[in-house]
Amino acid sequence: MPKFRTIPISPFTNASLSDAQYWQTKTARSASNLPTGSQVFWGIPFDFSTTEKNLIVLSGKTSTAIPLNHKGSHLVFAHFCDERASTTVAGQSSDYLNPVVTAPGEHVADYILSFEDGSEHRQEIRRRFEINQVQTRMQSGFTSRQHHGLTTIPFRGPYPDNGWGRWQTGVMVGEPPSSGRTPAQDDRESRSNPIGAWTIFAMEIPDLSKTIISVNIETTGATTIAIGAITVFEGKQHPLRHEPLETIAINADEKSADEIHTAVDLGVIARQQDIANFNHKEWLENPVKGWGESLGTTDGTTTIDIAASKSATLSVNGSDIDAGELLETGQASSQDGKVTTRVLTSQRTWVHGKIIDSSSGKPTPARIHFRSPDGRYFPPYGHTHEVNDNWFEDYGADLLLGDTQYAYVDGTFQGELPVGDVFVEVAKGFEFEPVRQKLRIKPGQRDLEIPIERNSNLRQSGWVTADTHTHFLTPETAHLEAGAEDINIINLLAAQWGDLYTNVGDLTGKLSGSSSDETIVWVGTENRQHFMGHISLMGA
Repeated sequence: MPKFRTIPISPFTNASLSDAQYWQTKTARSASNLPTGSQVFWGIPFDFSTTEKNLIVLSGKTSTAIPLNHKGSHLVFAHFCDERASTTVAGQSSDYLNPVVTAPGEHVADYILSFEDGSEHRQEIRRRFEINQVQTRMQSGFTSRQHHGLTTIPFRGPYPDNGWGRWQTGVMVGEPPSSGRTPAQDDRESRSNPIGAWTIFAMEIPDLSKTIISVNIETTGATTIAIGAITVFEGKQHPLRHEPLETIAINADEKSADEIHTAVDLGVIARQQDIANFNHKEWLENPVKGWGESLGTTDGTTTIDIAASKSATLSVNGSDIDAGELLETGQASSQDGKVTTRVLTSQRTWVHGKIIDSSSGKPTPARIHFRSPDGRYFPPYGHTHEVNDNWFEDYGADLLLGDTQYAYVDGTFQGELPVGDVFVEVAKGFEFEPVRQKLRIKPGQRDLEIPIERNSNLRQSGWVTADTHTHFLTPETAHLEAGAEDINIINLLAAQWGDLYTNVGDLTGKLSGSSSDETIVWVGTENRQHFMGHISLMGA
């Protein structure tokens, strides 16, 4: 049974996207480039008119009725309004270089549903809520979406020329560009005036059992609006409202992630990967702790990270799975029986944690790793899920040691952890015993303390620990990582790599301002010589 039914509106269209007379300058320019014809936005199909007149445009105080004769849970509109506002004291969008929304909440129309029993349902349409300007600068709607969806992009590439920086984010609005290189003099216009977008609004229908005879569009006269397409949605949940991100384990004939093709109609798949098998007992009993590990195996579980509507359909190698059943019950199988899926660690809680130096009773910087029973890394908030150890691509406070990912923290941290068993590893240099433990996280638990014990204190005997050769860190991050590795002096080296110069802007000829009594940061220089190699001078 189809989820969607597109509504033909060609008999009611009265204008074209290229008709500039209805719009202010920026709206007219952006509207002329909006996509038409058969489109799918956020998994919802739309049939835009391909006739010369392809818009329903309403200005002033007017109304028009569009017949529907359908049942459904939501009526989904692709529409937009003009940038001109009549109820703002902040000026007009055209007064600003960026196309800012100056009248959020302005009442521009009412959409009125007429049912077969004579009853009606009225929905107020407000600027930047149910409808929005065709062009905005980071001012998307509060109860609607721009038509540009989210694209998952792998930080490992491949990526276009000069694109690796943006690819580290793992996500992009709309389609990724073919090149990341834009001459500065050509960039101003595109940055100030982003690409235009239809506003996609799913209007909730209060009674699914009633047939909707028509929708009547009544404008208030505050501004001009345009409707390009209407679709009836027959699912049970809001098609644009995605549930929180969940990790799903997939069993599809024991195939690996590279052999499995996944897709979801009403949602986004953020990541697909194999999680290596995790032997809890061996990990806890291993005498070598804090040095990472080499997994050395490809055996594991194929997983996806997904955020989707409960009305979504997850497709795995052509077999369909009800996402609503999966998210509500924690497991689901395809109708053909070829694929089974289950939610991993569906219960989680936000924890405020501390790593405590047992000798002082105070929080202390350290390197930390959390792992779920199925083997997934759970980083503290502010730390990446996949540490990028490529040369000079990621300067965050993270470490990939072997196949183990760690986060550097200042002794305190926050993050989401699974309820139940959680495995933790904490390391802090050579003078603290590394910790490997199995914790039990309770539902709703807020606080967590992990003690770490000293095994020696050479500082009291006059010794200091130093790392004389480091690169690609800010002085503040160098101070954090040094403290977490129990290093007293860190020599952060400015260097020349062909035409690339790193940390030169941090050279001051004196102690870095981020230095403390326990950890000194000095920004020095790496000097290279054909006979002596790399010369790292402390204090120079």
